[in-house]
Amino acid sequence: MSTFTLFSIIHKISVMIWLGMIPADLIIRSYLKRQFFVSPSIHEEKSIITIWMKILNITGIIGMTGVLLSGIMMVVFSGYSFFDFSDTANHWLAVKQVIMVVLLILTFGFVIPTGKKLKFLLNSSTVPDETIINLGMENIKKMSLYAVIMSVLIAMNFLLAITRNILS
Repeated sequence: MSTFTLFSIIHKISVMIWLGMIPADLIIRSYLKRQFFVSPSIHEEKSIITIWMKILNITGIIGMTGVLLSGIMMVVFSGYSFFDFSDTANHWLAVKQVIMVVLLILTFGFVIPTGKKLKFLLNSSTVPDETIINLGMENIKKMSLYAVIMSVLIAMNFLLAITRNILS
């Protein structure tokens, strides 16, 4: 088995893990939305919110890291280049790379800080209940928005990969 093939397999497994985040996120967020319409209390939904955040975190770490590292190695071993929009046959790869940079910025600039705030609020016993509810709901809404944006970008990258032969 060639090195490229090995990285290609790792890449595909990582993509499937990362794509698995999308249905899990949709199911849990739809449950949370229904529950918050009935009773907008973070305390009652702490375990579901924690599970949701763990799923986003684990699939994100495994998926994004695997895709990023194996993707870089595949580019190195294949002779492609990074962010080369002048190569009309492989413009799909340059677009995928730009989307990956956007995903990295979104993750490290927005998702992780918001997740840390939400985790602190969920585990805090010193913050007043009213503050936990208000700040918690605000951060849950932000995390939901980020999850939707990331899901769309991940799906776009996946679609670019599977349709690359049509686009080239």
